[in-house]
Amino acid sequence: MPTDPDAPPPIPPGIDAAHLHFTRSRVQVGDVAPDFELPVVDGAAVGGTVALSSLRGRPTVLVFGSFT
Repeated sequence: MPTDPDAPPPIPPGIDAAHLHFTRSRVQVGDVAPDFELPVVDGAAVGGTVALSSLRGRPTVLVFGSFT
């Protein structure tokens, strides 16, 4: 049975559905990524920001997750 790509993911047992607001995608496959700025953290050096738009034309990988 094919899965509906627009259907929300199943809620894992023991998880409050109110905590899953971030699972609703606002960007679809093929959309241009919205521009945003993030702080620059390079090893021990911290300073300034970088905008996604400043990386246009360069290979860029965005990795989102917890590193703790």
